[in-house]
Amino acid sequence: MTAKVSYWETYPYLMRDWWQARAGGGNVTIWPWADGSLLIQQVLDRYKKFRFYFGDARLEVCLLMVGLVDCAPRPLSWGARDRLSRWPEPLKSRVIRWLHRYRPWLLSRGWFFRFTEPPQFRRTLAELLELLSKGFERVYVLNIAPAAQRNCERSPGLKESIEEYNTMITEETARLENLYLVNVWSDFMHGRVPEAVYLNDDDGLHFSAQAHWRVYELIVQQEQRFWGSHA
Repeated sequence: MTAKVSYWETYPYLMRDWWQARAGGGNVTIWPWADGSLLIQQVLDRYKKFRFYFGDARLEVCLLMVGLVDCAPRPLSWGARDRLSRWPEPLKSRVIRWLHRYRPWLLSRGWFFRFTEPPQFRRTLAELLELLSKGFERVYVLNIAPAAQRNCERSPGLKESIEEYNTMITEETARLENLYLVNVWSDFMHGRVPEAVYLNDDDGLHFSAQAHWRVYELIVQQEQRFWGSHA
């Protein structure tokens, strides 16, 4: 389970069922090698390790979603967070409480850090997409979904940061022929989908089952266009 959603309700497993049905019940294997809260550099490192064990054979389809953890404005840098984690507990707790309390004030005044700044994000994304393009027949790149309003209020600048990083995702995806953008952000925003429908109400971050189903539908649309053009 993840944020009240069964694994079987998430879009990779929904796609597995669709691919199996399309193959007439044949065997379809998925390797969920991503994880929550990964930075794009960690995704790249994990993919390289994946390839080390599974070899260079070209596989069929990859689904990629990155960027939210990288782009979210935070009051502490990655290094500062690491150093704070080693402070004595009473002092660390007081600092964390203070940061939580004044987070919106700090961020709105320009005191913010992103775990992966835009230039590094673009470079790492380009390297990752190059490798995926060579390793798979087709790659579906999902951009970052809109954030919940309460998270935008808690983290001023989050909406603008998501838009900036989505622009990079769009541009880098367009460079390679077998990469296809799945525009989750535009579909949710322009479709006027209430955030209560597509975001889990516990944290306003994770997809609901309805959102996973909609992402699945968007990928299926891309797959149908692909197979229609290769008929």
